[in-house]
Amino acid sequence: MTAAILGLHEDTNSNAAAIAPDGRVLAAVAEERLSRTKYQAGFPARSIGWLERSGALAGSVPGRADADSGQPAFVRGLDRSVRIVAANPLHPLPRMLGEQMPTGSRDFLAPVQTAHLLWHEALFRSGLLRRAVTKVSSQRLEALFGRSAELIGHHAAHAASAYFVGPWPEATVVTCDNLGDGECASAWHGRGGRIEALWSVGAWHSPGQFYGEAASILGIDPMNAGKVTGLAARGNPQAAMELLRARLSIRSDRRGFQGPPTAGRRAGAPDVQKLRSYSREDLAAGAQRCLEDTLIPFVQEAIRTTGSGHIALAGGVFANVALNRKLAALPEVEGVWVHPAMSDQGIGLGAALLALARSQGSLEPRPLEHVYLGPSWTEAACAAAIEEAGVEAERPAKLADAVADLLVEGGAVARFDGAMEYGPRALGNRSILVRPDDLSVNEWLNARLDRSEYMPFAPITLSRAARGLYEGLESAKACVPFMTIALPVKEAAHAAHAGVVHVDGTARPQVLRKADNPGMYAILAAFEKRTRIPSLVNTSFNRHGEPIVCSPIEAIRTFQGARLDGLVLGPFLLRRSAT
Repeated sequence: MTAAILGLHEDTNSNAAAIAPDGRVLAAVAEERLSRTKYQAGFPARSIGWLERSGALAGSVPGRADADSGQPAFVRGLDRSVRIVAANPLHPLPRMLGEQMPTGSRDFLAPVQTAHLLWHEALFRSGLLRRAVTKVSSQRLEALFGRSAELIGHHAAHAASAYFVGPWPEATVVTCDNLGDGECASAWHGRGGRIEALWSVGAWHSPGQFYGEAASILGIDPMNAGKVTGLAARGNPQAAMELLRARLSIRSDRRGFQGPPTAGRRAGAPDVQKLRSYSREDLAAGAQRCLEDTLIPFVQEAIRTTGSGHIALAGGVFANVALNRKLAALPEVEGVWVHPAMSDQGIGLGAALLALARSQGSLEPRPLEHVYLGPSWTEAACAAAIEEAGVEAERPAKLADAVADLLVEGGAVARFDGAMEYGPRALGNRSILVRPDDLSVNEWLNARLDRSEYMPFAPITLSRAARGLYEGLESAKACVPFMTIALPVKEAAHAAHAGVVHVDGTARPQVLRKADNPGMYAILAAFEKRTRIPSLVNTSFNRHGEPIVCSPIEAIRTFQGARLDGLVLGPFLLRRSAT
């Protein structure tokens, strides 16, 4: 069997993916799910080890190398026929520090962030510096693996992740994030199985940095900037707009951004102090509107250049579901696709895809049908975890009906079944489910999960019912299986979906087809049969500050700690009264 391609990303949100030689995505996982440290940074040794053990890296022979060879454990079983591709040629520090790489949140107004921006701007402007840093990265990877590895640029990997698993043979591809390899954004033309770079933007005036600064001013962790998006719907965007537009706006050529000097980005700066005087809601609303007013013309210019109204998006900025909704509504846009792991969790996959495309000359896009690409657990493993935890469980003959009965009664039921989702969203296999017509669900369920949220929970909806619930589905149909866009909810559906409709009348749905997840679909259908409501609340199965659960024993512990009413663990059902 021909060996797969190993793609990896070694910075914040480190991850690894396996790609078949024909471009099929075999498996992918973020290091945080295995290390249990949110936003795990550094080398993804656990992720690579899991890919080996799962068999996704054909040709891997676990334990083949001698234990005293001096190679790290994740290399010992890696057959030399496995092709290694790494993103970020200009990020050598994670390769040098490994697990010593700092992990977690950071203040986007702190001096260390300013220094980070200045360093990346220098990388963007200096070819000599780029070549020197790339050489260091190459040498470090060769030392780690005992052979050379291919290197793919950060935003090229983002662009590849958007195009090569997207739904269209031709697309306008746009990336935008905080920064990576000296850049914060780029535009590409995907066609004929290739992506052609149009232009890129240095890190100095980064929309991702701008939004992270707004989060820091609001006292929100920039790694959870979605809270800014949720808070924005409650404020007046014009209140602080003059100050915010001075910090970020589109250039006159619409191919870049402008703002104050990097050195001015500090917590004690006069404009930052003035921004703090506005209400949290108004500041969030202004930041959201400013981001939209900057990114929309940037994307429009890319569309004008390529002539393609199909847009494929990646990069952390496009985790912003409200921005994505505005883009989908543009008259020149025929369809929107957002890579499901739009943040750096998708970098390893994108790097592998682009390396394959370049070596072959082209790679026709192969639409990503689902993201159930992570670790899965056998029935025996679930049974062993139940025994280890000392809890009672049943095995209902009609599991979906038993779960639906709990949900109808107002219970919160977690589902741990099948392979774990790739990307930041739980899409039914590592989800907590609740009936969607309970307006108080945000208060009581967030309290159980130790969370503080401004956005309502998201709905998971039967595909056959979606057109009766959501507006704007046509241009967003590629996004809705993956919960990457917000859509207006039709007025008639508000009462039955009170717990998932935001104050602006939108929701960020997952629209589920039976073929994608038959077990989850059966629960939805059973609930609909009892209530005539074709949706459920779907929130990730984790508590505040923790990654989504990965193993059966983690699922049981979180179920108990969050005082949930039920837990689907493979074919088993645990009830709170039995624990």
